[in-house]
Amino acid sequence: MSFNNIPNRHDSFYLNPNHPKVQYDNNQEFVIFKEDHTIGNILQKQLLTNSDVIFAGYKTPHPLEHDIILRIITKSGDVESAYNKAISELINKLRIIKIHIKKISNFRKSNIIELVDLKLDSMKFIISGYDISIMNSLRRVILAEVPTIAFDKIIINKNDSVLHNEFLQHRLELIPIISHNIENFPDIRDEKCKNCTLDYKLKIKCNQQQLPVFSTNIKKIISDSNIIPYNTDIWIVTLTKGQEIDCDLIARKGIAKEHTKWQAVSIASCYEIDDIPQNIMFYIETIKTLKPEDIIYTAIDVLINKLKDIEM
Repeated sequence: MSFNNIPNRHDSFYLNPNHPKVQYDNNQEFVIFKEDHTIGNILQKQLLTNSDVIFAGYKTPHPLEHDIILRIITKSGDVESAYNKAISELINKLRIIKIHIKKISNFRKSNIIELVDLKLDSMKFIISGYDISIMNSLRRVILAEVPTIAFDKIIINKNDSVLHNEFLQHRLELIPIISHNIENFPDIRDEKCKNCTLDYKLKIKCNQQQLPVFSTNIKKIISDSNIIPYNTDIWIVTLTKGQEIDCDLIARKGIAKEHTKWQAVSIASCYEIDDIPQNIMFYIETIKTLKPEDIIYTAIDVLINKLKDIEM
């Protein structure tokens, strides 16, 4: 069986810098490249709050075409103004949400958000006065587009363990890496990128009857950053006498749209409560690579930047 025809995951979100992000054909239709329901749904909902808009709808042309087509009909005929107005209003709403998230994270009072629970690895709050489409788009960004650090390439020099190379490689790739200063870490696709990767080493030999190998056995080559493998012991494999593992691990920044190993959370959910519209329960549970409030701040920034990129 051949898998050579599998589409490149980058194609679902990476757009060549020289390619336009939005194309308007003067026929009330906008083509927004490399975006999906995360942007399409909130734009449609926001457009429909405008009294000048008669119709707003979007579609994805094909599962393998990662673009959306947005159609708008207005009374005045000024479609571009309605489009830009919706984007500006959404950006303002997201900025307000971020301000209030910061308030409740510092245990200060907010008139739109009620903090239900805040722990080292989870956050739960109720937000009022906002359409659930905004919170759902935020949830989607948290699940797929919050950047973290993960092991992207594993070079196995020696492996005597019971796990074959591919299995061992997979286990190592899924070990979470603490990424508290992720915003200062460059993206590998940045043309000016220097030191885009971090080098680690796992070298261990069993000289006794049995020796369990944990994530804490992975060591950084250069220790000038707090980006380290999660320091709670995650079991990898158990070696027996004479067995040895020697691996070079290369970590880089990425997002879960590319691979699950870059996912920042295990759970992200939102739903309306008490049958009251615009009274939404929002909950995330992290894998402890980032603080829950930092994940939400980053997700809001990502969503704001996505909206800015598609402004006409």
